[in-house]
Amino acid sequence: YYFVEKVAPTGYIVKSDKFYFSVVSGKSTEVIKNNDGTYTYTGITLLQADNSSKPQINKYVTTVGQKTDNVEFDQEITWIVVADVPSDMGTRYTEYKISDTMDAELDFVNDSISVSISRDGTNYTAYTTGFTAPQSVSDRAFDVVFTDRAALAGVKKIKVEYKTTLNETST
Repeated sequence: YYFVEKVAPTGYIVKSDKFYFSVVSGKSTEVIKNNDGTYTYTGITLLQADNSSKPQINKYVTTVGQKTDNVEFDQEITWIVVADVPSDMGTRYTEYKISDTMDAELDFVNDSISVSISRDGTNYTAYTTGFTAPQSVSDRAFDVVFTDRAALAGVKKIKVEYKTTLNETST
């Protein structure tokens, strides 16, 4: 037999691997509820499914930590997206994608996407391979897709920066 996790605990990602187990005739299991609300099982070996924490993603304007800014029409605005990388990125995933959708009042500045990575969660270095990113955006949304799993092993955070301008539709 096997089971497949369909729902993960809050704050975690579903691990869709198959977990195999056996049912043995004549064996029994006793389940004891402890005073603290946990359970003890006798006569079996528990199967443990390790889930990765759900990556945190934050978006800032102008500088990391800043959520708002005042700008003039046609002035360039820098957007910064910082995302955690799952610790098992190098073995579990086939790709990692950061998606963003711009407001209608913003126009994308062509060729403005840059990517950097951090192995310690603080210091970033430029990252120029192992991903695809659009050079221009026509429909307000875009993806930066990281396909080189091995290159992301040990990376804690990815930072994607891009520029926009405020257009005439803004009020």
